[in-house]
Amino acid sequence: MSTGFNFITKNNSPYVLNLYIDGSNNNCLDTDYISPNPYLGQTFTINPHSSFTAKLFRKDGHGCNGKQGVFQARPTFVINNKTFTGAYEGFNFDADGGIASDGYQVDYGSQLSQANQGADATWTITVFG
Repeated sequence: MSTGFNFITKNNSPYVLNLYIDGSNNNCLDTDYISPNPYLGQTFTINPHSSFTAKLFRKDGHGCNGKQGVFQARPTFVINNKTFTGAYEGFNFDADGGIASDGYQVDYGSQLSQANQGADATWTITVFG
């Protein structure tokens, strides 16, 4: 089994964040061990200045050896009674628990940090109304 790691999504905004984890654009994500389960295709609510933690594992075998685990997430906020839906942000990670983002988004602030492979990774999202 690959090395699992905590993927923490931190809401650094004064608004409630609804985080959607895309259920169709993913690969080599081990859904047998992921926590919470189910994770893919779900929306998780994160209160202002709070966080949500998922435990992720890359799948071994099944055509995934030597490949990155990939998934996408999209934040949605309600600001002044208007729904703001951000762009998808893609993530890829390896069997040692190292993770990277496909790049930053221009419609909301985000930062991905991880001290080293296998350590907790934190994706901080910031939106100001």
